[in-house]
Amino acid sequence: MIALSVLQLFLSTIIFGETIKLALYNRNLKRIYNQIESLFSVKDLHKNIEGYSPQIIKLYVSYETNISWGGILLDSDIFNKLNPTLSKKWEQIKKEFTISKV
Repeated sequence: MIALSVLQLFLSTIIFGETIKLALYNRNLKRIYNQIESLFSVKDLHKNIEGYSPQIIKLYVSYETNISWGGILLDSDIFNKLNPTLSKKWEQIKKEFTISKV
């Protein structure tokens, strides 16, 4: 009985910890997305892309750091299932922010 209780406590702690980690990962991802969206809303971005290099690099590093820290891997089945839908959304985002011209 004691071993079962300890095992349940241990597994509950792991699940709780991973849930918190996922919530923090998502919060950071939303923050980075909002910063990217703000950057692409700047009027002269397309005319002076070199002037925004530090911000672009910082956002890229923040994004990659978040992925590394989170250690969240996407299953290939999920990727294959979501890829067509997300690709369409990405094309819409590129049009909205004229990203393809950058």
